[in-house]
Amino acid sequence: MLIVSVIVWVVAWLLLVFLDTESVLSTGPAMFFTGILLALVHGRRYHHPVWWLAMTNLFLPVFFTTLVNLYTWSPGEAREPFIYMGSLAMALAMALTVKGWHIGIKTFEAWQCQQCGYALINLHSDQCPECGKPFDPQTIAKLQVDIQSLPD
Repeated sequence: MLIVSVIVWVVAWLLLVFLDTESVLSTGPAMFFTGILLALVHGRRYHHPVWWLAMTNLFLPVFFTTLVNLYTWSPGEAREPFIYMGSLAMALAMALTVKGWHIGIKTFEAWQCQQCGYALINLHSDQCPECGKPFDPQTIAKLQVDIQSLPD
């Protein structure tokens, strides 16, 4: 999914610089839907750089559209600001992509919920109270985790 996002960003920027400003009419929605897919793939991992990349993909087209409507820019007037802002946003997106690629998908300990990371110790149900994902209580009981050794 990161590769798809990188391709969308690079194509959008190249079309903007070398073709015309109206290319954002096709690359904007592509960027927006890529953001939705990234957000869905990474679910509740808000701390992850890929989540922030997804938010950048979602809000940059909305931001550009708002600027065009607010200042009533023509395509010619929007070209230069779009190139500068797009370059800054692309640098941010590439930094988030590299950071996200470097970190990878976060893994959780066996005593944590595998979806959200909630500590599943001393619970009276077989579902995570944070996200609702079911788990096997016998597995948690076998681990015999010392609660005092857990980080605060």
